Amino acid sequence: MRTEAIEEFLVFARHQSFSRAAEELHISQPSLSKHMADLEREIGVELIDRRTRGKNRPVLSQAGKYFYEEASYLATNFQGILEHCRAIGRSSMRDIRIQELWQNNAMFELYSIAGVYQSTHAQDDVRYVRLSEKPPVDALLDNEFDVVFDVWCGSYADRVSQLSELKVKAVPFLTEPLVIWYQDRNPHIKHESGLRLEDLLDIPVIMTRGSSHDYMAVAYAAYCERQGLFPRLRHMQPRDNTPTGMFMSDFQDGVLMTSPAMVQDPRLRSRSDLKFSTVDDERILVAFLLAVRADDRVACSFMDFVVQHRRTK
Repeated sequence: MRTEAIEEFLVFARHQSFSRAAEELHISQPSLSKHMADLEREIGVELIDRRTRGKNRPVLSQAGKYFYEEASYLATNFQGILEHCRAIGRSSMRDIRIQELWQNNAMFELYSIAGVYQSTHAQDDVRYVRLSEKPPVDALLDNEFDVVFDVWCGSYADRVSQLSELKVKAVPFLTEPLVIWYQDRNPHIKHESGLRLEDLLDIPVIMTRGSSHDYMAVAYAAYCERQGLFPRLRHMQPRDNTPTGMFMSDFQDGVLMTSPAMVQDPRLRSRSDLKFSTVDDERILVAFLLAVRADDRVACSFMDFVVQHRRTK
């Protein structure tokens, strides 16, 4: 779809007159009329009601009104996108794309530090992008992000060495215990406090198919695999493919794993049938490793800033 055709439609929509719009655009009225007909044909709906029925000018159809409102917003943002793209191309601005974890204390702290970084590095633009369905490090290596959190269960020293071999620089950012959510009267929960790894192995742990939101459960399952343990993993299709959708589903005798920050979500706390427990076992503490590609000079500089900021706090 030609951006020029959208721009011409926006001018027409303001005037709702082919002649006045053509005059502003410095093109002929027949040319503008043809461009609008081509745009309607490409979209597949009528945007302009030409059946005047006594009116002295054409008007926008209902679809046209909607398209005008949304395209106006798009056009405004598109100009900003173009300017941003040109600035990056001129090397006057550097883009830092951070993978965003939902409802997570590590992410909350990184927001704060990145805000300080942005205020002192005007040439850099920090953006947050939702995690794709790929593992974070894979997405980082595929250049979908510049900065990611690698979530790792257990001792992380070996993981840092593994990432170094992939030419990924990683530093420990935050360590937290696992938190499990479960529904009231779950038959597998014998006691609500002091849960250990051995207790978890007998409890079905819910995993979603193709979702990136249950990163804590993925880290736990990977730890068990490395230790030769066999956890009870159960796949579930949530009501909708969002973090809240997972937790608002019925998971009956299984448990969902998450971070302590999720406990504060008001949508989940409103459910009287949900309970949570902290897993009190240092063997499976979850480490959030901040990771960047070692050859990405800008991302490495950002990581150094983060480390220094946390050290001087």
